[in-house]
Amino acid sequence: MKKILFRLGKTLAFTATTMYIIITLFNQQVKLMDFRNSKEEYLKQIQEEKLKTEQLTKIRSEISSATYIEEVAREKLGLVMPYETVFMDASL
Repeated sequence: MKKILFRLGKTLAFTATTMYIIITLFNQQVKLMDFRNSKEEYLKQIQEEKLKTEQLTKIRSEISSATYIEEVAREKLGLVMPYETVFMDASL
């Protein structure tokens, strides 16, 4: 009787350990898949942010140029260079 109980105990312990290992491996696989999906999303976000950074850098260099500053001063502020003569249309 003791042998049967001992064998039964060993079998139950082995089965429980095996089930624990299988469940743990399954859960880890699920987490690993989630991490891979998250990684891909983050890589896409990084690429988008790099493109935005490049565009902003380009815009910043354009804004700093003298031609852009002159263009904005003429169009939006109505300024002219000191050596230029301004003619007004009287019909307006």
